[in-house]
Amino acid sequence: MSRARQVANFDPALLATDEVSLDKVNGGTLGTGTIGGSSVVNTSGAITTTGINTSASLVLTPGTAPATTEGAMYYDSTSNTVKVYTGTAWVFLTNIATGGTITSYSGYIVHTFTTSGTFTAESSSTVDYLVVAGGAGGGGSAGSAWPGGGGGAGGYRTGTGLSVTAQAYTITVGLGGTAGTTGNGVAGGLSTFSSITSAGGGGGGFGNYPSAGGAGGAGGSGGGGGQSLTPANAGGASSPVTSPVQGYAGATSGVGPYFAGGGGGAGATTSTASGGTGATSSISGASVVYSTGGIGGTTTVGPANTGNGGGGLASGTGAGAGGSGIVIIRYAI
Repeated sequence: MSRARQVANFDPALLATDEVSLDKVNGGTLGTGTIGGSSVVNTSGAITTTGINTSASLVLTPGTAPATTEGAMYYDSTSNTVKVYTGTAWVFLTNIATGGTITSYSGYIVHTFTTSGTFTAESSSTVDYLVVAGGAGGGGSAGSAWPGGGGGAGGYRTGTGLSVTAQAYTITVGLGGTAGTTGNGVAGGLSTFSSITSAGGGGGGFGNYPSAGGAGGAGGSGGGGGQSLTPANAGGASSPVTSPVQGYAGATSGVGPYFAGGGGGAGATTSTASGGTGATSSISGASVVYSTGGIGGTTTVGPANTGNGGGGLASGTGAGAGGSGIVIIRYAI
């Protein structure tokens, strides 16, 4: 007779020493015992283990995400990372750092900060970065609703191969500047990571009639000058100067009933009411345009985490606020 035994009620100790054909258990209940040193419990006909024999290594076959069951784990064949499901999201087990919202693509891990926080590197390495400051608010009007200048875009700085060591780095994400009412728009807040600082955009100048209006403020990109009867109001400069530049100057307003100047952008300066063009980055894995200058005399609000400048006051409407900045850090895995 085979050592596989048909039983009704048996001693669980048999599990530790003998083979038992579980499909032939007839009329009995499998109790608690051990198999190969791991404890087993019969639960509604299923055998579960509360201990697992250890091994010197574990090999995971590369693949795609399994069902989202808490505790599930797999090796992602796209990002070449080990991931585990927490019950709400897949998280990585192979990061060299923590902080921000963590994603991955094509062999990179990306930490995105939409608000201020902390990036903690667990070892020395090099990273790529994008640091965008807050865009400025557009200018208001002190008389007859003559248009205000567009807010300057937040400073835009990006690079590769920045060295980090095992420590915590404070991340500052600049807020967008508020819109001007009867004066200039408020400058955007600066953004920082390690040795990299991007300056907030310069506020748009206010419009006025018949007196002079306001010049655009200096910043990562300068604000546009507010419209006035005379004289023309200058656009703000890009300040401080960095290499490569983090932004461009805003436009000087036209004289008389022409236009308020547009705010400078990270891609180019401007000499009209149109805001300066922004700069495109794909550091996150998607192509995104950041740091576009605000339009003179056209109320627009800078979207959050773009660093865009707000539009200047237009007749009958208020000026627009600037968009907040963003900090993105990427490294290869």
